[in-house]
Amino acid sequence: KEAETEAKKVNDPNKDPQLIQKFIKARNEIEKAASIGEGDGWKFIGKRQEVQCYLKKGIEGHTFTKGVGIVNCPSEVLIGFMGDPENRKKYDEMFKGVTNLHQLDENILSAKLNIKVEQAAIQWSEFSSPFPSLVTARDICTLSVRYTEPNGRIVVILVSADEYKKPVKKYVRATVTAGVIIEALPGNPNKCTMTNITMMDPNGNIPQWIISSMAPERCAQSSKVDQLVKDRSIWAKYQ
Repeated sequence: KEAETEAKKVNDPNKDPQLIQKFIKARNEIEKAASIGEGDGWKFIGKRQEVQCYLKKGIEGHTFTKGVGIVNCPSEVLIGFMGDPENRKKYDEMFKGVTNLHQLDENILSAKLNIKVEQAAIQWSEFSSPFPSLVTARDICTLSVRYTEPNGRIVVILVSADEYKKPVKKYVRATVTAGVIIEALPGNPNKCTMTNITMMDPNGNIPQWIISSMAPERCAQSSKVDQLVKDRSIWAKYQ
């Protein structure tokens, strides 16, 4: 118990300067990827369900994904809808659930980062395997930060923070840097642009054909969300 208590003191995310540096690096990587179409290794592979899809090969050959699509709802509705774990199961078939491990102090983080942080937490997420007979299920432990810029642009950044959760035997721990950027469409408050970027090392051995088949689906996430939020009766819950 003493060792566990001491570990909790050491791993207080509000007092972890390395965690801040991880976030800053991840934010810079996501913003760089979002600021361009093609370039810096990103290649346009076409549209999938009206979403512009881009792929990039990471240094170790991993497939990174980027999708840019229009979602037919206000920005605040979209971020509220996506922030509900029960909704995520509707557009991400492999998502099993998420557990909040640590809640960060948004005011402290806002002061350190000079941004308006609205939510920040260390989270453990579980995912099923697309092919259980071939691939072990994955989990991730991430710092998740959501903030809104003065122009109304909403940003969510996720970056691996494995030190806050020991490996679980039934999963292979993936390493991830990811982000979602939501921007209101000028002249139309009931539409917004959603950019979702995932740079993941799944670790372990996964056949390339599985990775190739899944990548376009990750790109086109905004299309799946769009189909779900077209029901305006749910908007009031998130406005």
